[in-house]
Amino acid sequence: TTYNKLFQVIGGTTVTFQDNGITWTLNLSTGAMTSAGSGDMGSYTKGTAPWYQYRKVIKTITVAKTITSIGDYAFSDCSNLTTVTFSSGSTCTEIGNSAFENCTSLNNVKDNTTNNTIPVAVKKIGISAFENTALTTLNLNNGVTTIKEKAFSGCDKLVTLTVGTGVTEIGVD
Repeated sequence: TTYNKLFQVIGGTTVTFQDNGITWTLNLSTGAMTSAGSGDMGSYTKGTAPWYQYRKVIKTITVAKTITSIGDYAFSDCSNLTTVTFSSGSTCTEIGNSAFENCTSLNNVKDNTTNNTIPVAVKKIGISAFENTALTTLNLNNGVTTIKEKAFSGCDKLVTLTVGTGVTEIGVD
């Protein structure tokens, strides 16, 4: 996986990042991060995502429908992130290991306009993907087949997790 850690400040309020052919734009005023492009995101190790230095600025993320996976550690430690929205018709099939780990304010993952729902295309939720988030309820669609270990570890506020009928593997903590 190749990615470019270079970023550009445009007009002082927007920062853009290139990630494996995907352009991510962060509005520094609102904390909204949006994406354009297609394919798999890059996978990272802890603290190496190109936008990591802005992790406390990010409040919302919108994933374009043509992004096919969320990389390992992509948005870990974004402590002010509250909502991740997958665009209508999302083709994302995997949420990587620790993708949203320690996003301690994350309380909503949306499939377009449906709150607290993983998109239908998602097949795999990686190790510690949502560890230590503020999710209270989450619906996993019938397409999810794999939930790796610790996917929801430390989610002390998670009261309802609805698991679809397609799940064939659940990791142990």
